[in-house]
Amino acid sequence: WSKASGYTLKMLEDLAQMYGQDVLFITVSTDLSQSTTESYLENNEIIFPVLINNGTDKQYGLQGVPTIFVLDKKGNIHFEHRGYNSNLINNLAIELDTLL
Repeated sequence: WSKASGYTLKMLEDLAQMYGQDVLFITVSTDLSQSTTESYLENNEIIFPVLINNGTDKQYGLQGVPTIFVLDKKGNIHFEHRGYNSNLINNLAIELDTLL
Protein backbone atom coordinates (compact mmCIF):
# COMPACT_ATOMS: atom_id res chain seq x y z
CA TRP A 1 0.00 0.00 0.00
CA SER A 2 2.28 2.68 -1.37
CA LYS A 3 1.67 6.40 -0.97
CA ALA A 4 0.71 6.58 -4.64
CA SER A 5 -1.88 3.86 -4.08
CA GLY A 6 -3.22 5.70 -1.03
CA TYR A 7 -3.58 8.95 -2.99
CA THR A 8 -5.26 7.08 -5.83
CA LEU A 9 -7.70 5.39 -3.43
CA LYS A 10 -8.67 8.79 -2.05
CA MET A 11 -9.39 10.07 -5.56
CA LEU A 12 -11.44 6.96 -6.32
CA GLU A 13 -13.43 7.47 -3.12
CA ASP A 14 -14.21 11.03 -4.21
CA LEU A 15 -15.40 9.72 -7.58
CA ALA A 16 -17.42 6.96 -5.95
CA GLN A 17 -19.27 9.55 -3.90
CA MET A 18 -19.86 11.70 -7.00
CA TYR A 19 -21.27 8.85 -9.10
CA GLY A 20 -23.13 7.02 -6.34
CA GLN A 21 -24.95 3.93 -7.60
CA ASP A 22 -24.17 4.64 -11.27
CA VAL A 23 -20.63 3.25 -11.07
CA LEU A 24 -19.21 0.28 -9.17
CA PHE A 25 -15.72 0.80 -7.80
CA ILE A 26 -13.71 -2.25 -6.72
CA THR A 27 -10.08 -2.46 -5.73
CA VAL A 28 -7.89 -5.56 -5.76
CA SER A 29 -5.06 -5.82 -3.27
CA THR A 30 -1.87 -7.16 -4.81
CA ASP A 31 -0.27 -7.80 -1.42
CA LEU A 32 0.99 -11.32 -1.00
CA SER A 33 -0.14 -11.29 2.61
CA GLN A 34 -3.84 -11.09 3.40
CA SER A 35 -2.97 -9.84 6.89
CA THR A 36 -1.18 -6.80 5.38
CA THR A 37 -4.32 -5.94 3.45
CA GLU A 38 -6.51 -6.44 6.51
CA SER A 39 -4.21 -4.23 8.58
CA TYR A 40 -4.35 -1.46 5.98
CA LEU A 41 -8.14 -1.67 5.84
CA GLU A 42 -8.43 -1.50 9.62
CA ASN A 43 -6.40 1.72 9.66
CA ASN A 44 -8.01 3.37 6.61
CA GLU A 45 -11.64 3.86 5.72
CA ILE A 46 -12.26 2.46 2.25
CA ILE A 47 -15.82 2.93 1.02
CA PHE A 48 -15.79 0.31 -1.74
CA PRO A 49 -15.02 -3.43 -1.82
CA VAL A 50 -11.42 -4.60 -1.57
CA LEU A 51 -10.78 -8.01 -3.06
CA ILE A 52 -7.82 -10.24 -2.30
CA ASN A 53 -5.67 -11.01 -5.33
CA ASN A 54 -6.01 -14.59 -6.53
CA GLY A 55 -4.23 -14.26 -9.86
CA THR A 56 -6.08 -11.17 -11.02
CA ASP A 57 -2.76 -9.34 -11.40
CA LYS A 58 -1.54 -11.93 -13.91
CA GLN A 59 -4.89 -12.11 -15.70
CA TYR A 60 -4.84 -8.36 -16.35
CA GLY A 61 -1.07 -8.07 -16.86
CA LEU A 62 -0.42 -5.82 -13.88
CA GLN A 63 3.17 -4.70 -13.71
CA GLY A 64 2.86 -2.08 -11.01
CA VAL A 65 0.52 -0.27 -8.70
CA PRO A 66 -1.62 1.64 -8.78
CA THR A 67 -3.23 0.44 -11.99
CA ILE A 68 -6.81 1.36 -12.85
CA PHE A 69 -9.04 -0.25 -15.43
CA VAL A 70 -12.34 1.27 -16.51
CA LEU A 71 -14.71 -1.45 -17.68
CA ASP A 72 -18.15 -1.30 -19.21
CA LYS A 73 -21.15 -3.29 -17.96
CA LYS A 74 -20.04 -6.31 -20.02
CA GLY A 75 -16.57 -6.34 -18.48
CA ASN A 76 -14.71 -4.93 -21.50
CA ILE A 77 -11.75 -2.71 -20.67
CA HIS A 78 -12.13 0.74 -22.24
CA PHE A 79 -9.49 2.76 -20.40
CA GLU A 80 -6.34 1.96 -18.44
CA HIS A 81 -4.21 4.07 -16.11
CA ARG A 82 -0.85 2.99 -14.71
CA GLY A 83 0.86 4.82 -11.88
CA TYR A 84 -0.17 7.94 -10.01
CA ASN A 85 -1.41 11.00 -11.89
CA SER A 86 -2.67 14.13 -10.15
CA ASN A 87 -5.20 14.66 -12.99
CA LEU A 88 -6.60 11.16 -12.59
CA ILE A 89 -9.93 12.24 -11.10
CA ASN A 90 -10.64 14.54 -14.06
CA ASN A 91 -9.60 11.93 -16.62
CA LEU A 92 -11.70 9.22 -14.99
CA ALA A 93 -14.74 11.49 -14.77
CA ILE A 94 -14.55 12.14 -18.52
CA GLU A 95 -14.14 8.42 -19.24
CA LEU A 96 -16.99 7.42 -16.93
CA ASP A 97 -19.29 10.03 -18.45
CA THR A 98 -18.44 8.61 -21.87
CA LEU A 99 -19.49 5.12 -20.80
CA LEU A 100 -22.65 6.09 -18.91
